Amino acid sequence: MGGSVLGEFRGGLRAGLATTAGNGSQSDYRDLVRSQWHVLLRTDPRGVLTFLSPNWHRLTGFGARESIGVPLSDYAHPEDRARCQAYIALLATLPAEEEAIIDLRCLRKDGGSRWIEIRAHPAFANHNPSVVVGMAGAASDITGRVRSEQLRRANQRSLESLIGNLPVMVYRCRNDHDWTMDYASTGSVALTGYAPEDIVNNKTLPYARLIHTYDRQRIWNEVQSALGDNRPFDVEYRLITRGNEEKWVREQGKGIFSTNGDVLGIEGYIVDISKSKLAERRLTRRALYDSRTGLPNVALFVDRLQCAVSKCAGTRGCSFILVLLELDRFADLQSKYGDALANRVAVETSSRLLDILDSHSTLSRMAEERFGILLEQPHDLKVTSKLVRQLQEQVLLPFMIDEGEIYATVSIGVALSSSGYANGDHALRDAATALSRAKLLGGARYEVFDLHLHAKAAAQARIEKEIKDAMGSREMAVYWQPVIALASGNVAGLEARLAWRHPRRGMLFAEQFIPNAEDTQLILPLWEYMLSDVCEQMSAWQSLPGFEHVGINVEIFGRSLFDADSILRFCERLLESKPRSFSLALGIPEDVLAQKTESIDQMLAWLQTRKVRLILDSFGVSTGSLSTLRRTPIDMIRIHPSLIEEADDGGPFIRAVVTLAHNLGISVIADRVATRRALSIARRHKIDYAQGDLISPPLDAIEVRSLLSRQPLKVDKAITR
Repeated sequence: MGGSVLGEFRGGLRAGLATTAGNGSQSDYRDLVRSQWHVLLRTDPRGVLTFLSPNWHRLTGFGARESIGVPLSDYAHPEDRARCQAYIALLATLPAEEEAIIDLRCLRKDGGSRWIEIRAHPAFANHNPSVVVGMAGAASDITGRVRSEQLRRANQRSLESLIGNLPVMVYRCRNDHDWTMDYASTGSVALTGYAPEDIVNNKTLPYARLIHTYDRQRIWNEVQSALGDNRPFDVEYRLITRGNEEKWVREQGKGIFSTNGDVLGIEGYIVDISKSKLAERRLTRRALYDSRTGLPNVALFVDRLQCAVSKCAGTRGCSFILVLLELDRFADLQSKYGDALANRVAVETSSRLLDILDSHSTLSRMAEERFGILLEQPHDLKVTSKLVRQLQEQVLLPFMIDEGEIYATVSIGVALSSSGYANGDHALRDAATALSRAKLLGGARYEVFDLHLHAKAAAQARIEKEIKDAMGSREMAVYWQPVIALASGNVAGLEARLAWRHPRRGMLFAEQFIPNAEDTQLILPLWEYMLSDVCEQMSAWQSLPGFEHVGINVEIFGRSLFDADSILRFCERLLESKPRSFSLALGIPEDVLAQKTESIDQMLAWLQTRKVRLILDSFGVSTGSLSTLRRTPIDMIRIHPSLIEEADDGGPFIRAVVTLAHNLGISVIADRVATRRALSIARRHKIDYAQGDLISPPLDAIEVRSLLSRQPLKVDKAITR
């Protein structure tokens, strides 16, 4: 704007001078100057006004003639006068055609003032372009603009003061996994213990780190769902403050979207609801009904069950049926869709169950995914089976959630009053045993508790006690089976194998006794026991000269460990203990990798970033082995021994598998090599590694120390060369 005004002024001045020189008339020039909305002005080198356009009177109330000969700085407000003089001095130092700008208050004749903007450039003598004869420019009234800006700033200060006094944290953040804050109000101090400058742009830590670990993924899923639907969100979760205090907070917010629908950010507020949460928990403990479904809670359900047991004790013709029903893979539903949506599925399940139960039945929500049903009318087993199938069919119908379909199945355990229960706890125990049996058999089925299940439960209890005693008496120990590189015969790795020195059955390795422990709660304690021993041995061996050239393999076992979060926790333990000098490989059953859930993908990514090598175990016995290999970032495959033992002389399948693996950059291990024929086939088909009793049986810690002391590392030259 300023450039065009000055250009207009310069052009008009030249044109006016040319006209005056040509015909002696200045009318055109005066008309041009008078038509300008801005005030055109000129001064001498000292800043004394030598020319003013008529609009000067409109701006200041002074006439242009009475102001000629007066210094420009005399019309500046006293507080701006020194700046005006410095501005005039600055213009004298500028090169030709370069302009300078100043904003100042200009005094009016009536005693008031106006804000003006002056844009000017130095003026030079015509006969000597190096001599500054003053300055020329234009002055514009910017009072309205300045007042608008002052009002905006005052409003901003008022808004910040108001927000700062609110007992909440107002924020604006980016839609990333750190929830990177672009703005946070001072309420963040009371809420989190951190000042706004600590969390804005993740200076001290990202806001996501303050959210409780168990709530982070759920909150991410719920917010992303709301943003995807372009609707506000309302979530509750736990924060860990700077003082390590746990707080419940409620966050309400909405997305900021561009015109084409892209998420530019999120804005909202977060408030502490810890007191109300505490009151809510107290009320829930006192209440007899589930707050979400309105169903009897566990306390009321158990009370009614006990009444039914007492009523039927010694009474002919009186019977009841206890049913425990559990939604399968509910944890996966929570992980994928969030707690809120998973809970909606559970609530809808309760509504469907109520639709087919009569007034003599009690339905209770006993846990997030578990329901109890008490049928107090006499029923025979045939009627019970029909009812159970109806319950299953009700749940099999698709759930319409947020305009999408979700499918679910249930596992069911049944206990009958004909077992002669003395109290309700025993009935619940037996129904839970039947339910566990149904889940272990794959879910989506029902089991009725009978003498067979009772005997099985008793047997599992004996096994559990025996294994606990074995861990306590140190009958359990980790043995290490060497893995050799077939090309060189050198020891390339050691596989940790959990062994049980059984007093009657002799040496048992994990694959021989773990299946019997599947139905107990001992898989995780067994892993903890094994990992402690593994970590202790690694620390003891790391100073041995041959240890840095040996990799450590650890194999996952146990159906109840087929959980990505559990595997990650154990790997973290191993990585904390392992020396930097050697590699860590994890043997994962295909059952885990075939699930291909979001948590499995996250686990694989985590392992890759930490350079943990992945071994696909028992390759070739499942129809999905090739599919798993294609979809999963595998470093090695361990071929099932049956493929090698049953191979014909040509071994075309083995050759094809090895060629495929090598083409994909995957190493191959021959597992459980027990015969010279198997070893010969492995060598002939260029399998990279081998392990098994023919090469070396599992070794105890003392034998491994002796092996690592050898140079080069070889277990039996007669076999391996």
